[in-house]
Amino acid sequence: MVSRFIEIVQQDQDRVFNNPKEFAITVSWNGKPLVIVEHADIEKNEYETQGMSQLWKKVICSNLDLVPMPISAEEVNLDGEMWQIVDVEPYPERYEILMRRVD
Repeated sequence: MVSRFIEIVQQDQDRVFNNPKEFAITVSWNGKPLVIVEHADIEKNEYETQGMSQLWKKVICSNLDLVPMPISAEEVNLDGEMWQIVDVEPYPERYEILMRRVD
């Protein structure tokens, strides 16, 4: 019963949070539109890396909208800014992507 509840919550999360009419926004990902959910807890926070300040961002998107799956160290153009992918966590129906801005 608990596993069914968790499954229902995951489906709702994907339906609600990846809905551009609710929380998601449409961005330009390498020149193509992509619906993402920006993760506010990391978005535009600066972290110290080797003595230099860098801008980090974590986004969530549908795995159906981003094919092939991004890979670590890949550079992408997100709304006119270059970002390097640090990590991609694949989940059923979505990817969670951690990126840092390339200066």
